[in-house]
Amino acid sequence: MSISIWLPHHPFEWDKFLQSVTACMRHLTTLRIHSGYFKDPKSFQYLTAIRTLRLEDTYIDSETTRLAWLRSIPQIEELAFSGIRVTGHFPIAASDYPPLRKLNSIKIDGAFSSASAFLRYVSVNVTEHIKHLELGVVSPKVDLPGWFTGIAPVLEHLAFTSSSYYDHPTLF
Repeated sequence: MSISIWLPHHPFEWDKFLQSVTACMRHLTTLRIHSGYFKDPKSFQYLTAIRTLRLEDTYIDSETTRLAWLRSIPQIEELAFSGIRVTGHFPIAASDYPPLRKLNSIKIDGAFSSASAFLRYVSVNVTEHIKHLELGVVSPKVDLPGWFTGIAPVLEHLAFTSSSYYDHPTLF
């Protein structure tokens, strides 16, 4: 299922819509959301069968909401985030993230600082499972080596674009 949202700044309506649609689609395995704004941690509560989640140009109100979403989709195999913005910062401990034992592919277009923090959390529990990693453009300002060092030995596929510039090389 693919959802493109035209009026993303009405979070309650879209959270409610997603919940009502997915409640009827309990065997849905792939979901793509483009241009949403979500704030209800229960938005993904019916997506326990989901295997692939792609979020593009989507706003999430907090790390708490993203954490609740990940807890709702324990069978996830592929996460693809492009242009995700977390609007509120409430620090989450890495130990609070659920073990996503089947997650084997992460695609993040543009490793923004929030994306790097997210990977730091997720990689604690899935280091041995990640086989496919795509990072998009990697800025020299993003601190990646901490989580990357743990994932690197088991990777079968790595893709990124370095945005290094004179006197500021990327750490990769």
